[in-house]
Amino acid sequence: MGYGLSKNALSLWYFQKSSEAANKNNSIDLSEKYMLEAIKILPTDIYYRSLAEIELLKLNQVATQDTNKVKLEDIQTQFNAVLTNAITAAKSAEELNPNNYLNWIALGRVYESISAPELQIDGAYESAQFAYTEALKRNPKNPGILLFLSRLAITHKDYVLARSHAEEAVKLKNNYLDAYFLLSQIEVADNNITGAIRSVTSASVIDPANPAIFFQLGLLKYNIKDYDGAISALEKAIEMSPDYANAKYFLGLSYEAIGEHKLAIKQFEEIRVTNPDNQEIISIIENLKAGKSIFSSSGQTKPENAKTLPIKEKTQ
Repeated sequence: MGYGLSKNALSLWYFQKSSEAANKNNSIDLSEKYMLEAIKILPTDIYYRSLAEIELLKLNQVATQDTNKVKLEDIQTQFNAVLTNAITAAKSAEELNPNNYLNWIALGRVYESISAPELQIDGAYESAQFAYTEALKRNPKNPGILLFLSRLAITHKDYVLARSHAEEAVKLKNNYLDAYFLLSQIEVADNNITGAIRSVTSASVIDPANPAIFFQLGLLKYNIKDYDGAISALEKAIEMSPDYANAKYFLGLSYEAIGEHKLAIKQFEEIRVTNPDNQEIISIIENLKAGKSIFSSSGQTKPENAKTLPIKEKTQ
């Protein structure tokens, strides 16, 4: 028993060191090294799943190397090696515990990372779709899995399927902010903003107490530069949900777009109260007060196109 407890403790120590290396020290290689040690001591699905995530980070690191400093063929060799490691780790997690939906998500995420049509990797899209579908079978009430499927469909410009999955997610969770955000992006990508605005406006009449609907309406109007319309919708969302940080974020952007600098600053300062460590918000406030462009201090230019919402809501 003592030996078993000792193994568990040591493997957990390596697991924690791996997380610390990735999050605090930003060292992917060191994080990978510690996770492999944890697996060597105690191979569990959570460790293999974590290793798959590390390999995805490493994959991105390899793919973004400067071709002026590293030969393209060397990058391709590194990419294939890391990809193999990622697939092996995710499959190992799934094989250890095929009933855990998180292991199928991990496998789906690996295949999704190489599923873009321009990469021309046969079977990657279908493998990602299969893995996410298996995850959904094991946890059918989880709307997050439907968003994985929706985003996957977007990569192949299948907006009908993407919209269907996102709408199913909303049915499961009618205040699911990420789903509304993604639905807005789908309509923009599908050049259907006008029709979407009509639909969402009708939905706001049917369900006038749902702030997420007004948030989506505000996003859609923001995308077509109808800033007055965006302000009206976002203000309603905030009226119903006073701590709605993402609504305040886009409301601040809308105010700034029409020259209402003081009102814009007020929104971002309110966000900073609930998100004091958010460096982007701090930077935006500094830029606004200095009369600079909102995103002059960061690489961010179009938050409405980002994969995730700019602020993590406290209720999520």
